[in-house]
Amino acid sequence: MIAVIADDFSGAAEIAGWAVAAGFTAELRRDFAVQARDGLNHDTAKTSHESRFAAQFGGQPLPDVVVFDTDSRSAPIDLAIDRSLAVAAWLRTQGIRQVFKKIDSVLRGHVAAESNALRHGLDRHRSLVVPANPRRQRVVRDGRYRIAGQPLHETLFARDPDFPAWTDQVVELLECRNCPPRTEYQHDSPRAVSAIAACAANCSEWPAAELIVGDASSLAELDAWTARVDEDTLPVGAAEFFASWLGTRFGSAKPASPAASSTQQVARTLLVCGSPAAWFQGRGADARARELAVLRWGSAATNEDSADDSLLRAARETLASRGRLLVTCHEEDRGTVDAASPDELLRALGGFAQRILAPLLAATHPRDGGPLVERLLVEGGATTAALVQQFGWQRFEALAPVADGITPLVPLSGIAIGCGTAIPRFTLFSKPGSYAWPADLW
Repeated sequence: MIAVIADDFSGAAEIAGWAVAAGFTAELRRDFAVQARDGLNHDTAKTSHESRFAAQFGGQPLPDVVVFDTDSRSAPIDLAIDRSLAVAAWLRTQGIRQVFKKIDSVLRGHVAAESNALRHGLDRHRSLVVPANPRRQRVVRDGRYRIAGQPLHETLFARDPDFPAWTDQVVELLECRNCPPRTEYQHDSPRAVSAIAACAANCSEWPAAELIVGDASSLAELDAWTARVDEDTLPVGAAEFFASWLGTRFGSAKPASPAASSTQQVARTLLVCGSPAAWFQGRGADARARELAVLRWGSAATNEDSADDSLLRAARETLASRGRLLVTCHEEDRGTVDAASPDELLRALGGFAQRILAPLLAATHPRDGGPLVERLLVEGGATTAALVQQFGWQRFEALAPVADGITPLVPLSGIAIGCGTAIPRFTLFSKPGSYAWPADLW
């Protein structure tokens, strides 16, 4: 088995899609999340993690590639480290050595700390971090990050609310975000990287550092780094470095682009749009132009049974007659329904999902008896994470990508699957708000 460790759902889905496009079977899993407790002895925690992992995978056939979503990008750094250690503990007990750490291509998240925890837990000498995605003009040259020729700290990522890019010097960014808020560390502690260094693809020897940042501005340089990865090196990077590593090490054909979608326009589709970028870049106007029914949730939404019954009845009738339904928290002329904060709207979405969306996903069409919702489209990473968490979906079969960054996923566990059976009733498609849907999906 090949294991990939990702820190968020959309990144995990993207990587699973790359694996399928390269000819592998792939599954995305979330059912190992660790709730660390303050003061918990690490050895005791490790044993507990190993037992939980073994119980969850025991006796089940494994796909070629398993992508673990640790859901740790926005978590406190100590919790992110504990989740990485939990994954590493199980991988070691299973003797799984083929491991790749997936990161955000612009280095958001706890990149150094999680990479170091995995390196430590897997007993590797170094982590090799190659964040470049040359096809998207995201490159690192002389240790400096550029997007389409622009320094990272002069792009929109400088205003990221959680991980603002204040410099284009990759080593400085990683060093700044490295240390968790603990005061004492052992010399061999997995909680802090003692040395980070940059390195060119043609360097003859590894720098004396635990974490090495590799320059790359072309696919050939990604392949050069892949050739350097040995048993003592943990590969860490974005999607295109993963594709290079997978293709070179396992002999697969590296996918140049996602396969063309074979999805039919007639499939009944429910679109949930929580992304402001998607809504105001055209989703609202598109809905008006196509005279689509729009259902809205907001933090002020009522919980009265009569109101829920009315909404649910209207939604079912729309899907049955039109085959399309748009659900959003945005109004046509302003940011949100009631100027609520993003956190408030996500909490409201949780209740709305249980009362309205879950019955829709479990319903059958009145004419043909098939699923009322055949495709669930979700816009926005936070919106997707909220729905996945709310519905308890833990395992997904990955299908071939239908577009860049959009991987169809078939939920294999959780509610709204239907009568306790593992037979899927719908396919989940999710994407960031800045991406576009393929024309035959929406």
